[in-house]
Amino acid sequence: MKATELRIGNYINYSKENVIVTIGDLAVLQQRENDKLATPYEPIPLTEEWLLKFGFKQQNEFYVISDDLSHYVELLNVRDEWYPWIIELPELSHESEQKVCIPYIQYVHQLQNLYFALTGEELKAD
Repeated sequence: MKATELRIGNYINYSKENVIVTIGDLAVLQQRENDKLATPYEPIPLTEEWLLKFGFKQQNEFYVISDDLSHYVELLNVRDEWYPWIIELPELSHESEQKVCIPYIQYVHQLQNLYFALTGEELKAD
């Protein structure tokens, strides 16, 4: 995991404890990368437990979260890899909905970053 993959507010594992990334964490990670030193920071694997903490609901084989009625995110687990589907109900199209599948994600911070990029909102655990 590189410092450039993270944003302030992401969940990561620090010395076997789940923590929220701060600007200080990013600075330490960057310095350790530059010095080619090992770090106690690790990504948190994305699990069903984390999806439920973030407010996802299970619907058949998918886990779904929606911020409104116009778009939502679905995640499908295939061999311990999570494949995100972005679904949007179009405003200017004759299609009933538009779906885009993007490459799989493995870690909590990747899901947080994807959700922020799509909605402009932070994905926080309850």
